[in-house]
Amino acid sequence: MDLIFAIALSQHLGMEGNYNAIHPHVQLQHDSGFVAGAYLNSETRISPYLGWRFENGPAFLELGAVAGYSAIKVAPYARAGYEFGINYEVFAAPAFESVKGKTRFGLVVGLAYRF
Repeated sequence: MDLIFAIALSQHLGMEGNYNAIHPHVQLQHDSGFVAGAYLNSETRISPYLGWRFENGPAFLELGAVAGYSAIKVAPYARAGYEFGINYEVFAAPAFESVKGKTRFGLVVGLAYRF
């Protein structure tokens, strides 16, 4: 079991809002693939989550449920990425926003540094 502290920088692609781009993050990873953690989300709120992490060499996929967003109490989440050594990873995750009553989909891409 590993406890990981990280900070991520992100960019929100295809979205109109002004979002937080700095995300402190703590994650517990179990050898079985189970993950749980919390991060400062794009709305500058704490988002707890839990899910499963699947790895294939340096590539990974996380699937689970996340809370802490204003539009929905609990939402599914997916995050895919690639690890560079033990400290860096790039990632991408689908995102959505509601602007003037219309739902707009986008993509969050980022770089994380793990301590």
